[in-house]
Amino acid sequence: MLQSATRETAPNRLKPWIGQRTRWMKGWMQTFIVHNRNPALLLRQLGLPAFIVFETLVLGMIIAPVLHCGFALVLAIKWIAGLNTVDSSAWSAFYLGTLMLGYGSAWAMVWLGLRRTGQTGLLGGQAMLPLYWLLMGIATIRASCELVVRPFYWFKSPHEPAAMTRRTPEALGTLKRPRRTSASI
Repeated sequence: MLQSATRETAPNRLKPWIGQRTRWMKGWMQTFIVHNRNPALLLRQLGLPAFIVFETLVLGMIIAPVLHCGFALVLAIKWIAGLNTVDSSAWSAFYLGTLMLGYGSAWAMVWLGLRRTGQTGLLGGQAMLPLYWLLMGIATIRASCELVVRPFYWFKSPHEPAAMTRRTPEALGTLKRPRRTSASI
């Protein structure tokens, strides 16, 4: 793992944050489109395992936030209509299982990362993960519309001066280093 940190501050208001995430998702969409202009060539260049990983990873990053919004919408409609949110149908098991797998794996990765860097005090904020994914879904939908209507437009994120002093590579060495165990190798 490289010891590095971003040198800019994240947007601290919703509208610029959504604009930034829209730009990021649009970039992933364009990356996917460009690399798949000639899928047979991409397959030859990457080989089958890397091709499958690329397709799954990039397309998954684009589709997952929209699916999350759809699954959350179905749950909300069922809840508002007074219907059972969990029934015996295969579809119900699928979307609830997908939500739980997504939340569980994301929470586990965040927990591990925060634990390794000694920042476990930030774990409470992870309760906002469902809201984050809904906002990412909105950004992804906006990005797909922008890709069609304004393909060459790129939102410029406003960055306010950092509240802290810049973290140099030397200062990053003060972060708690992960312990090496047989499970982490």
